[in-house]
Amino acid sequence: MKNILFASALLFTSLLFSQSQGVIKGSVTDAAMNDEPMLFANIEVKGSETSYQTNFHGNFEIADLAPGSHTLVISYAGYQTEEVAVVVEKNSVSQIETVLAPMEINFDDVSGMDTASKQETAFPSETEKSPRK
Repeated sequence: MKNILFASALLFTSLLFSQSQGVIKGSVTDAAMNDEPMLFANIEVKGSETSYQTNFHGNFEIADLAPGSHTLVISYAGYQTEEVAVVVEKNSVSQIETVLAPMEINFDDVSGMDTASKQETAFPSETEKSPRK
């Protein structure tokens, strides 16, 4: 009798822990550096408070996701944030690969405050500067 109870308890706990979940595996590379892996890029499942990071090879794995559509928000300091839609199926692995591009900063519109005269001045771009004598 004890063996039957033990076997049924073991079967019940294994069914309890084998939920129908999915996994997302992927990699993140750098567009500016010939698709080199992005170390420690941030990955977040939109609507979730849990965040993940890529490893030294730019790879990541997110386990125990409910089946359905999810959006991954992938970010890295100085790079444009990417949102990737992923469909997770139960008991399967979804594979993604994404490339992050560096942010572009336009310095033509930079203005500042002249602290001596308390006036706002636009700084000239490189083409507008006069040559040095």
